[in-house]
Amino acid sequence: MYVKELELSIIDISKITSDQFLTSGISNSINNEKLLIISVVPPPTAVDWTSRIPCVLEVPQGTVAYPNVHTLVTQGSKITGMVMPTATDSTINFKVIVPENLNSTPASKIRVYTLTLSANTSDAVNLTLDMRYTADTENLDQVFDINTAAANFNLADTIESIDIHDITPESEPAAKDIITGQLFRDITADEAGDVMIVGIDLIIDRTSD
Repeated sequence: MYVKELELSIIDISKITSDQFLTSGISNSINNEKLLIISVVPPPTAVDWTSRIPCVLEVPQGTVAYPNVHTLVTQGSKITGMVMPTATDSTINFKVIVPENLNSTPASKIRVYTLTLSANTSDAVNLTLDMRYTADTENLDQVFDINTAAANFNLADTIESIDIHDITPESEPAAKDIITGQLFRDITADEAGDVMIVGIDLIIDRTSD
C-alpha cells in the first residue's frame, strides 16, 4: 500500500477570502489545490502613548493678568501669551474639549508652559488649578469642582526660559467633556518675577487604548 505524498501548490493569497483562511498548521484545499498554511502572528504588545490637546487661553479673570506680545530679539520673532505679573495676584482662564473614543477614563494632567520675562527670576511660581468638567446637556455655569492644591514650580534663573509644569487633577474627565479652568498665581508664595503663560495642554494617557 502506498501513501500519496501531499502535493503543495503556490497560489495567490490575495485571492483567498476571509472564510477560507486557515489556522496555523492546518492543511486544506482551496480551488481544488492542496494547500498548507503556516501563519505566524506575534503576540500583541502594550504601547505607551499620549494625546496632547492644546487648551485655548481665554481672557484674564479681572485686569491683573493680561495678554501680551513678547519680542524675541535673537530669534527675530514674537510670541504671544498671558502675563501673570509679580506685582499682584492674577488669574487666567482656559478651555479644552476631551477627545472621543476613549476605552476608559484615562489618567490626565494639565501641562503649563511658562516663559520668564525677567532675569532676576530666583525662586518659583505658585500656581493653583481649578476646573469643571461639563458633559452633554449639563449646565456649564456651575462652580469649579475640580480643585488642585497650590504648588510652587521651579523656574530657570534666566530671562526667556521655558519651564514646563505638570498639574495632576484630583479626578479624571470623561470623553467629550468640555473642560473650563482657571490658573491662579499667588505672589505671596513665590519670588519668580513676571511670567508669561505661552501654552496650556491637556495630556491624556492612552496606554490602555
